[in-house]
Amino acid sequence: MTYRNSSCLFSYLILLCLFISTNAQDKQNKSTDKELNTLYYDKVLGCLVGGALGDACGAPTEFIGSLEEIEKKYPPAGITGIGSLKNSDFNTDKSGKLVVPYTDDTAMTLPLFKVLVEEQKKGSDLNTTMAALARSLVTDMEDEHGWSKSDRAPGNACMQGIEKLKAKIKQKQTSDPEWWVVGESKAGGCGSVMRAHSCGLIFAQNLKKAEEYAVAQSKLTHGDPIALAASAAQAVGIALALQGKKPVVIIETMITTASKYSFETAKRMHDAAEQAFRKKNSFKSVDEAITGSQGLYSKYEGWAAHDAIAATIYTFILYPDDLKSAIRLGANTPGDSDSIASMAGALVGARTGFKGELSKEDLQVKSDGRVISLEGLDYIKELAQEFIKTKK
Repeated sequence: MTYRNSSCLFSYLILLCLFISTNAQDKQNKSTDKELNTLYYDKVLGCLVGGALGDACGAPTEFIGSLEEIEKKYPPAGITGIGSLKNSDFNTDKSGKLVVPYTDDTAMTLPLFKVLVEEQKKGSDLNTTMAALARSLVTDMEDEHGWSKSDRAPGNACMQGIEKLKAKIKQKQTSDPEWWVVGESKAGGCGSVMRAHSCGLIFAQNLKKAEEYAVAQSKLTHGDPIALAASAAQAVGIALALQGKKPVVIIETMITTASKYSFETAKRMHDAAEQAFRKKNSFKSVDEAITGSQGLYSKYEGWAAHDAIAATIYTFILYPDDLKSAIRLGANTPGDSDSIASMAGALVGARTGFKGELSKEDLQVKSDGRVISLEGLDYIKELAQEFIKTKK
């Protein structure tokens, strides 16, 4: 063989090796992308279902003023999951099927998540997205099974804000780019922070946008700085949880974010976090944590946004990797238990994911020979899948 032929053969072999190597790398990258999408889907689902399950478990105790009363109504240990609920706690969905219902918390979260997914697909800016959200919430309010359904216990500020938006749409007063900003400056309830985790999910890789959109969506119904602070903090916390950051990093960033809008909110969050870190190792069981945390939950009942976010991070610190325990802790509180359990469930769920945390038994209950499931579970899965498609 001549030198030239030998050299050509050598070059060919090098190119062949490079082709094989590149092809193998492409296959590995595709495999990695698929695995990452599966993991991402699981965490998104963990957040959305964790929020909905917490909402459903906390709803029956929302207006019960003490742990003693809760345990009396739901003996022997209060709410331990949807299996401890009574027949009177169930309701029918749109199809007439008996379900374990969620409240306005989840019923407002899902339209927000759906709108964010759809508008991001279109490349819409913030004002266009919020206008679409305003229209969606107005439409849903008119649905007999929508977020404003009376037994979902919708908040006054949410009702008033969406009614204003409805009037603006009807009167065609939508030319101003920020026509959707109608939330009262003193509306500081938890009605906007309870749905803010959608923003953290959609913008998990962009904390600035997660914060920006969370604050914006609050302004549709709640304009008080404590509501803006809590919403921003929850969205950023969800984003970091989805990224797999350590609990201490999540909490520190949430408090720092809240401080941009409300010193009082950040102060309450810091106090709740200090108490949680101090007590964390002293509780040997969830039962002990429930009993030993009543003072904190009586102080931060959750009706106001800054109290809801303070109670949420307290719950998260105690059980950052145990979704069911976090929900149970939040559900057995004397205040706005559905919001606390829902927000904590979303935060923990974004960190732990769905798989391995929740079984079929955690999401349904048998009663009188019937299987009664968490409301909207299939729909939530569809929304999560639709979002994941945009990440490919």
